[in-house]
Parts: sequence; C-alpha cells; structure tokens
Amino acid sequence: YDKALDLLTTSLIKLPTSAGIHFALADAYMASEDGTNALYYINEAVKIEPKNKWYISRLADIYERTNQFTEAADVVKKLIKIDPSQLDHQYRLAEIYTKKGDLNTANDIYATMLNKYGTEEVIHYRRYINFAKMGDTDSAMVISSLGSPMYGSVTLYKGLRSKPKR
Repeated sequence: YDKALDLLTTSLIKLPTSAGIHFALADAYMASEDGTNALYYINEAVKIEPKNKWYISRLADIYERTNQFTEAADVVKKLIKIDPSQLDHQYRLAEIYTKKGDLNTANDIYATMLNKYGTEEVIHYRRYINFAKMGDTDSAMVISSLGSPMYGSVTLYKGLRSKPKR
C-alpha cells in the first residue's frame, strides 16, 4: 500500500480538488488499517462532492470499521434522506445500532421496515436474535412462531452470533 499511497499523494498535489483521489486515498489508508487518515481523506472527498452517495457510504463504512457507531449511524441517516426507498441503508442503520448495543432501536427500525415493505425473513431473524440477546424470550418466540424454517435450529441463549451466515 505504500507505493499506492505515494502515487495517490503525488496525484493529489497535482489535483488537490479531486474527490476521486481523496476517496482512493481513504481506501488505501483503510486497507493499511490507518483509520485516522482514512477518515480525513473520505471527509475531504465528501466536502468536495457532498451529494455523492458512494463517498457518503464509504464515510459510514470507515466510521463503522473504526468503531465510531454514533457517527456511522448519523451518516447512514443522511443516506436514507438522500434515498429513502433504499432498503439496504435502513437495514445497515439497524445493524449499526445492533453493533452499538442499542438493540431496542435496531428492532424498532426492523419493525418499521417490516411495516413499510412487508415481510422479509432476514429482518424477522435479526429481530429474533436481538430479542433473544435482550432476554426477551416471549417476543423472540412470537417472531419464531411465524413459521419460517430459518428458526428451526436456533436456540434461545445469550451470546448468539450477531450476524447470520451469508
């Protein structure tokens, strides 16, 4: 990554207002696990192109990867305002709240998604897992009674995985 960082930095000297170069530098720094510089450069890219959803999404990625979940949630909320019909952003926001440990808020977001877009097995599953983690076995059992085969081998106990296998 050092060579890439050198080349990108040289490019940035010649094209200081290139959002793309800032974005690439953010990626290179994140790949080398330098979250501080990654955040600096992705924020610069967003300043240059504040409506670019890819740059905003990467900003959320970097906040999330550096365990800055409050900031990541704030950025994803901006993405939702830009494109409210994008279900992935709402799911991502719920996942960030789950990582943050705010399972009630995550489940509220999942419930809103279900009400707005209809049933989706993975969303029911995520709510089920969160209720189980909170020790709310009654709510978890209501969700599991929906009859999905996804729940067949899942038992209720603290410490369940936070993400289903993909």
